Parts: sequence; C-alpha cells; structure tokens
Amino acid sequence: MAVTIGSSGLPAQVELFQPQRFSARARYRAWDRASGTPWPAHIELADPAHDVVMTCRASQLRFGDGVDLQRLKVHWPNGLTPLTLAELRVALDRLGVL
Repeated sequence: MAVTIGSSGLPAQVELFQPQRFSARARYRAWDRASGTPWPAHIELADPAHDVVMTCRASQLRFGDGVDLQRLKVHWPNGLTPLTLAELRVALDRLGVL
C-alpha cells in the first residue's frame, strides 16, 4: 500500500497492489470541512488492470453529536448468507481480481 499526502496534510491518493495480481487506486479529489473534521467529499476509485473507475461524491455532510449504533448495524436480506473474508478472497480470485 502506498499513501500520497497532499499539500493540505490530508491523503491525496492511496494505491493497493500485489505485483502481477491486483491493483486499485483511490484518489481524494475534494474534502468537506463543514463539520469541523475533514471528510472525503469526492473520491475516485479505480482498478487500472480491469479499466474500471467509480466516482463517489458526498455533499452537505452533517455529523451528529453521538453515534447511533443501529445505523451501523448491517441488515442482510432474507435468504442471504454473508461471505467470510476467506470466501470473498476465493470468489475474487476466481474472477481474476486478486
């Protein structure tokens, strides 16, 4: 993993790679500071090996004073069985991503 820090002192880019197997890049294009704490507002995610790019944008971010634990809980749809990390790795390896 390689992290590039921008002139603001915040991450500008993160790259994950395994030689000849996997690479991914996240570019932090903009940060929202309205809540007092910098938060990524525009992120570009890319998988150069598979020519995939996804852009995520967030605006008007607001954070409450406390944490609502119910909002952090993951609700799986009926009939769905979540994968373990090992199972996810096998599936991604079959797809040629890892």
